Amino acid sequence: MISNFKILCDAPLHYQNGFQDPATPVYEGTIFLHDLIWIFLIFIVFFVSWMLFRILVLFKENDNIKIVPTTQNIPLETIWTVTPAIILTLIAGNSISHLYSSEEALTPSIDVIVTGNQWYWAYEIMVFDKKVTFESHMIPDEDLKIGELRNLEVDNPLILPVETTIRVIVNSNDVIHSWAVPSLGVKIDAVPGRTNIGTIFAKREGRFYGQCSEICGKGHGYMPIVVVVTDQMQYLIYLHYMYLTATESKVHLNYLNYDFPNIRNKIF
Repeated sequence: MISNFKILCDAPLHYQNGFQDPATPVYEGTIFLHDLIWIFLIFIVFFVSWMLFRILVLFKENDNIKIVPTTQNIPLETIWTVTPAIILTLIAGNSISHLYSSEEALTPSIDVIVTGNQWYWAYEIMVFDKKVTFESHMIPDEDLKIGELRNLEVDNPLILPVETTIRVIVNSNDVIHSWAVPSLGVKIDAVPGRTNIGTIFAKREGRFYGQCSEICGKGHGYMPIVVVVTDQMQYLIYLHYMYLTATESKVHLNYLNYDFPNIRNKIF
């Protein structure tokens, strides 16, 4: 999407080697940790390569006939012991703090129950005093519109408000799935008979794409995830619209067809 004249990558690209653009503090921390570790890796690779090159060039058998045994070098031993310890401490400190913050159980404003099925997702949310459940299926190639992404678009995306703490409760009805949306920094396994919990706090609006990240059968590649993060006023209008139109336990809602100004006039 385009925000503040910037092009943001919220979906996978062909031959992509880097990360998608972060939309949550957790994913920002993940990218920072990745870049920090790469700094140390580059330093280690160049230093070890330089040392190997020096050894091969300077210590040739014909040029070093006389053997000079060295049994102890306290400064050198101190350096090659303390330096790796410092590097590991820096990596471990950032890694543990990031892991703790990503798993921290914050007080949620909204609960979303996500259920994995072969091969689609089902969502359950409370709309005021009414429980609403809807299914999200991949749109076939022949039904795609211009600009939509193949194998990534769904008929009913999950709509969430921006700058709101959301608890995602994930489970499965059949086999192991994994509910993963890279830009939101969330990847939660859906295990039958077990409930896993994650937290989302989106800092910006957008349309974020994900996929099932656990091989779950022949339809594994056809379980896309679409999360639309909108402003809080539009989200309230969306809830009102669902409350007025959801007369059955399972409803199918399409965010793309919502005309918010008209809906606002009907509600208010």
